[in-house]
Amino acid sequence: MMTLAQVQEVLNLGRPMVYALVKSGELRAAQFGPRRIWRVRKEDLEAYIDAAYAKTAERQLRTDSGPVEL
Repeated sequence: MMTLAQVQEVLNLGRPMVYALVKSGELRAAQFGPRRIWRVRKEDLEAYIDAAYAKTAERQLRTDSGPVEL
């Protein structure tokens, strides 16, 4: 299980964005304990990342722009 702070670090996103992903249900998470602290399973974070890659690939195919070179 990961804290939202750990998820922030992995995704390199700010706290508000991670909370928005959790609240929207895009990133699966659960609250535990009397303080209702959020936790994310590693498998759920991996699934979110895989889905993000799939969405990006679909978007690239639709626009025919291909991958962006850095």
